[in-house]
Amino acid sequence: MSITPLQSLCRCQLTTPSTAQSSPRWPTDKVAGGFTFNNATCVAWASRIHQVTLNPEVLNDYTKAFSIVMYKVEHEPFNEHFEMLGRTRYQEYMIITRMKPFKGWEGMDSTLIPQFKEGRREAFIRTLLEAEGVTDYEFKTIVYTSDQQETENAERAFQEQSLEFLRTE
Repeated sequence: MSITPLQSLCRCQLTTPSTAQSSPRWPTDKVAGGFTFNNATCVAWASRIHQVTLNPEVLNDYTKAFSIVMYKVEHEPFNEHFEMLGRTRYQEYMIITRMKPFKGWEGMDSTLIPQFKEGRREAFIRTLLEAEGVTDYEFKTIVYTSDQQETENAERAFQEQSLEFLRTE
């Protein structure tokens, strides 16, 4: 069975930038600081909040855990922004406590990124996390891509893949 050019073009749309052969410098427009933790920590925390056993290996459980923790973090007493990080969904999360404009790119050397320092706000969040039984986390500063920048990056990736497809035809 042969693949039509249209089918190949559609397949290009599904290819994520992380699987592309070259490693483009995806632009970012902000730098964010806060507490990061992995999926297992998120699921364990959500399990304690709702007093149910959730499994970090089960899709429905870890998507539910994300929603539970997001609701907890984005309301009293935390009142912070909760976000998934990276191009692989449901792997790493951040409670964002600080953000400012910064022109950078994904994967840039952390020594080139202006670093946030923990202050009173982070000390408060730390005490809330520990009271919730969350201990496996790290404060860090990352380059951050807003939704608008993410859309522009996806469009750019599609255009690059389309051009590559047309070159190979």
